[in-house]
Amino acid sequence: MKFCHNCGTKLTLGSEKFCPDCGTNLQQKRTPIDINNQSIDVQRTTGDVMGAGISGSGNIIAKDIEGNTYNNYFYGFSYEQIKNITTSSTALISQTYQTSDNTARELNNVTQTKQQTAQVIEQINKIEKQEGREIQEIKVGEIQVSKNELLLKELILKGNEFYYKNEYEKSIECYDKALKIDSKYAEAWGNKGVALTDLGKYKEGIEYIDKALEIDPNDATVWNSKAAALNNLGKYNEAIEYIDKALEKDPNDADALHNKGFALNYLGKYNEAIECFNKALKIDPDNANTLSNSIINKLTLKLLEERSDGK
Repeated sequence: MKFCHNCGTKLTLGSEKFCPDCGTNLQQKRTPIDINNQSIDVQRTTGDVMGAGISGSGNIIAKDIEGNTYNNYFYGFSYEQIKNITTSSTALISQTYQTSDNTARELNNVTQTKQQTAQVIEQINKIEKQEGREIQEIKVGEIQVSKNELLLKELILKGNEFYYKNEYEKSIECYDKALKIDSKYAEAWGNKGVALTDLGKYKEGIEYIDKALEIDPNDATVWNSKAAALNNLGKYNEAIEYIDKALEKDPNDADALHNKGFALNYLGKYNEAIECFNKALKIDPDNANTLSNSIINKLTLKLLEERSDGK
């Protein structure tokens, strides 16, 4: 049984990065920072700002839609929590090649980030109600995020949670809600495409993934998602072209390397497939699915060599 070292809350999973109640970073104990000695950076903000101290994280700057100045404190979340929310990717990793352990890990990460996002939104709503003012954005250190971005992120994370629970239709409903708010939200398009491909609707899914790539062509995960859909359609050579584009963006993308190995295997290029699986395993040694495919390919190659030698 594990407990938060700050507030004593019992941790359900025992692997949480942040306390679900107080938002404390559970991976590093921190001493409170004297907020009187912290400088407030107001870059890229206009009008008046509100500075609020948070134990262990420095200053928060909030700006309302009218630029009015008022003082208050935000409780229940930290700089580390805001950083995790804003920097963590919400792009889905297709479950087509995922083991149950990998899926459980992704679900755990999504659930934690969704809880953190909900806490921040709850605090913003509470301040708005108390002050009778609408907060447009908050800035913590170098991180600046609008309330609208947080609301969209929460919707996408909710959809991802449904996805990793195999509730694909419910996940698509969340992505559609996000797209009604922001039709240019690339990850909502891409994630809906991934969910559709996992429902076996590969051509329709690819259309949504293409829309995501049109909006944001730099996301390696989305290039890989299209490749996964093409693999499922048996278009292995075309899939490899998209995987290579993903690897151009991120050479250490273990999922892309795994998908390339999968495609090469079906093309009978076993040595190249093994090489891809081995690279993926160096990056993510805990991926049981990649390990099993690597072993299968090595056994297949050995069998073919024995047959060619007449054994």
